[in-house]
Amino acid sequence: MHYRWIRPESVYVRCTVKVGGRDRSEPQTVDPQGQTRAAERTFITGSSSDVDGQQPVDPQPRDPGRYYILGEHGRGGLGRVSRAHDRELDRDVAIKELISRGKVDEIRFLREAMTTARLEHPGIVPVHEAGRWPDGTPFYAMKLVSGRSLRELIAERTTVDQRLDLLHHVIAVADAIAYAHGRNIIHRDLKPGNVIVGDFGETIVIDWGLAKDITTPEDSATASAVRMPSPDDDLTVRGSVLGTPAYMSPEQKRGEPVDQRADVFAIGAMLWELCSLKKTLPGNPQQRHRMLRRAGIDRDLVAIIGKALDPDPAQRYPDAGALAADLKAFKSGARITGPAGITRWRCRSRSRSCSRRPAS
Repeated sequence: MHYRWIRPESVYVRCTVKVGGRDRSEPQTVDPQGQTRAAERTFITGSSSDVDGQQPVDPQPRDPGRYYILGEHGRGGLGRVSRAHDRELDRDVAIKELISRGKVDEIRFLREAMTTARLEHPGIVPVHEAGRWPDGTPFYAMKLVSGRSLRELIAERTTVDQRLDLLHHVIAVADAIAYAHGRNIIHRDLKPGNVIVGDFGETIVIDWGLAKDITTPEDSATASAVRMPSPDDDLTVRGSVLGTPAYMSPEQKRGEPVDQRADVFAIGAMLWELCSLKKTLPGNPQQRHRMLRRAGIDRDLVAIIGKALDPDPAQRYPDAGALAADLKAFKSGARITGPAGITRWRCRSRSRSCSRRPAS
């Protein structure tokens, strides 16, 4: 096997302040949004302007011989992931580097690195560091997750019963996304291909390149008109319409602003794929319902999927946390549907005495 050296020049957010008449390097103390904006400018341009009156960011170089590249691990339209060995900490890591060069692509790549680094959850891959190679290519190092994509696992299962054995992985996805939603982050490109099931059974949501903080406006530099591919294409659309068609909510396909409920729809589409053996969603909700019931799907799970996939965002679960709660209730055997529609039933004891309350 051939090895090659990598010489990283990582960027860490620090500032220079005057202490006793001399310069001293200390961490910045700016608000989180301001710090993120400064880091983004530094990562893209190699420098930054003052942030909210603070001193300029001073990028710090790192050990130039820290990583060995062991081989390519995978790639997409935006970046390439390589398996590498971290000589400093004596461990294997994954290195993701930008392969599609351009201002918009760099912004999105940076956004992915910064967003993923902010989300510390067992179902979200942790980022160790970010920076640029000597030629200016941005990269970030993250935990190496060995395993297979949920897409592969679904494809090799040909019956509904076999696919339903994967339900706990979709619940884990909903849990991870619920964590992100609690921090105002939406993924916008959830699909089985962006979920890795590790060798130890762990479920990891990856590829946060289209993620967005819903408290900040969309960057106009990243918006441009695009052609929509076939709904069966498992490709991420670039431009003003963002996401993968087969898992996109109606409002997302129309290029409208989206929130947590777009991610809820995508998780619903993943559930549909488990239960129907089909990727393409019928446009008529009643037809979906009939198809699932004919496939022998429990009416409680049919109700959950129907609520997650409702064409009207106002009728969906408000966020992934509410969806995860009903999925867990279903998995535990609790009854969650009633005459008035979807409800939540919680068992108070082993006696099956349950209490009913409306779902969120």
